[in-house]
Amino acid sequence: MSTIEFDFSVFVFSLKTAFFGILQIIALTLWRVSILNGQLPTFSDQDNPLALSHHFLTRVLSLLYLPAVNMGLLLAPVSLSYDWQTGSIPAVVTWSDGRNALSLLFYICVALVAVVAFNRTNKIVIWSLLVMTIPMVPCSNLFYAVGFVVAERLLYMPSLGFCLLVGHGLDNLLIISESAGDVNQGMARAGYIQKIKRSGRTEGELCWPRLMRRLIFISTVVTATSLLTKTLIRNEEWSSRKTLFSSGLRTMPNNAKIHYNYANLQRDLGDWDQAMLHYRRAIQLWPSYSSAHNNLGTLLLGRSAGPATDIERKKLVDEAERHFLQALAVHFRHVHARYNLAVINICYRHNLDEAISLLIECLSLDAKHKPARKLLNFLTIDRNRSPASVQGSHQVNETGSTDKRSDDLYKKTSLTMNDLLLILLEN
Repeated sequence: MSTIEFDFSVFVFSLKTAFFGILQIIALTLWRVSILNGQLPTFSDQDNPLALSHHFLTRVLSLLYLPAVNMGLLLAPVSLSYDWQTGSIPAVVTWSDGRNALSLLFYICVALVAVVAFNRTNKIVIWSLLVMTIPMVPCSNLFYAVGFVVAERLLYMPSLGFCLLVGHGLDNLLIISESAGDVNQGMARAGYIQKIKRSGRTEGELCWPRLMRRLIFISTVVTATSLLTKTLIRNEEWSSRKTLFSSGLRTMPNNAKIHYNYANLQRDLGDWDQAMLHYRRAIQLWPSYSSAHNNLGTLLLGRSAGPATDIERKKLVDEAERHFLQALAVHFRHVHARYNLAVINICYRHNLDEAISLLIECLSLDAKHKPARKLLNFLTIDRNRSPASVQGSHQVNETGSTDKRSDDLYKKTSLTMNDLLLILLEN
């Protein structure tokens, strides 16, 4: 009777822990929704292609596989990445995919540990399993799709339960090894320890329980040292944008966002060739990547302003225009793509009406877009002023004279990229 009462107390303990955990999840979810003004965030197919797949079987098999991936990161954090979105984990499409066996093995192991823990009324194991599972419920795609496939930051709380589970297992192994020398004591504590007899053992020979303890100690030291080394390496990789984005390319070469971020880095460092190479790779992996289309078009447009023949310049401008149009086709509210198309219409197509229309659309989408406002003011207001009023409106430079180059802009019938730069630099 006492055993039944104790089992019931463990059940009540588990129920209370799960209940309070669920309450915290609900509270955090409501708080997050209130921050977003009552609207849930929206994500594209590439943010979480597994959860947003249009094929039911692919979606189910892939989502069943993701918990096994998270457990793999806890067991062996070898391949780590700051981004796990587009292309990081291929979808599980069919039943014949070998990763389904890993998913099945993972759920069988979790079920066995849970059953043994409840049968033996082990509160430590039960609490560890709850801490490992409850924090993962909001990001499990069970109730709604989230904006990522895997996120290492979400394993902070589950790692607490995992470390406790590992520590509890090591403690049990040490108890078993200490009690293995005495058959009666070992049977009483573990229930399945048998004395191992070996022929030809001398008196000074090392007994197997002591060897077992040494193996446990050595394996623990090796594991801790490996994890410490990995932590130091990972800290170094997070020390700067360059090291972080480079590490992402090594671990996730098929992730479009990692190529996009690395291209942005190379653009900022002045290596436009590398930047365009990785922008193109990002578009190849994610053809509807609007930001990559826009940034690649910006670099092509910048190249057209440099030394080039008319044929080369036309080729660069035409390609840039195609990328801007593709960005708008994917993301209709893309402000920067509209602005860049306006620049092309001003400098190369000489279609000021279309440019003005695009700039007005830019400001309707983003009223704080300063370059669009400056160009629109220039095209619609400043160019219609009288020469005297234009000259009088300019600021005086350090020598006390008016900038004649800016005055000439208002008299030109066509503008170049350098002219636009002067307009944008004006106060």
